[in-house]
Amino acid sequence: RRLHPTLPKTMTHFTALLLISFVLIVALFHDATAISDDCLRCICTVESGCRDLPCHMDVGSEACGAYQIHMAYYQDCGMPGKQPGDSVVTAWKRCTQNMSCATTCVRNYMARYGAHCQANPTCETFARIHNYGPMGCRNPGSIGYWHKVQSCCSGKHC
Repeated sequence: RRLHPTLPKTMTHFTALLLISFVLIVALFHDATAISDDCLRCICTVESGCRDLPCHMDVGSEACGAYQIHMAYYQDCGMPGKQPGDSVVTAWKRCTQNMSCATTCVRNYMARYGAHCQANPTCETFARIHNYGPMGCRNPGSIGYWHKVQSCCSGKHC
């Protein structure tokens, strides 16, 4: 059946193809696996009250900044902000003390590991990965951390 009786059949097919193409393009550019801003804020709030904390020992290694990023996490997130000639330690500490760089690091880490647990990761997945590493979503020890983030998420789009 034609959409409009006076339009040629090929025009109707073209319109349908155009509509399908548009939907596919929108789907490609919408990343359903990306961590939401609200989820990021809640992780930051749980980690530090979203304050730029100095580095300190945490579970056997140093954690720095508002997200309490460890050096291995920084390396896994692709070392944003690292400049030629920087040591990894220098770049990691500088990045964690800069909210934009640290947020990029967390987003990169979640993009890298979020789908390890499920095809469409949720804030729970991201929080548990942030706190317990790439397979944190499967570690029962990370549930308590998620509950802290979850209480912050109440009423938000986490």
